Amino acid sequence: MRTLAPFPIRDRLRFCSLLNPSQLPVALSQHEKPVVVENTLVNAWLTYWFKQLLRLEGNDQLLRIAWFIVRFITQAYNLEDNWHAKWNWDEVGGKITLTPTTMTPPRVEE
Repeated sequence: MRTLAPFPIRDRLRFCSLLNPSQLPVALSQHEKPVVVENTLVNAWLTYWFKQLLRLEGNDQLLRIAWFIVRFITQAYNLEDNWHAKWNWDEVGGKITLTPTTMTPPRVEE
């Protein structure tokens, strides 16, 4: 079972902070918290590709290019094939924020 322990969680109640692109598959395996891709040197390519997707958003003529970028991200970062259907992405303050399309409430231990 995957856990989010390998990377820091800044605010355990609000979001997961992604400091390295190798952490992306683990971060996207949960659907409870948004994932913030920190604007670091090691995340530069990942941030670049997401910014390209944001530029292509809403342009039907360039939909095929956007699909190739999604496939590239899927293969390069070893993600589930349907990750893009489970997550929305946006740029906030120079950082990419991935938000689950349907958030699962956190489990409360009794």
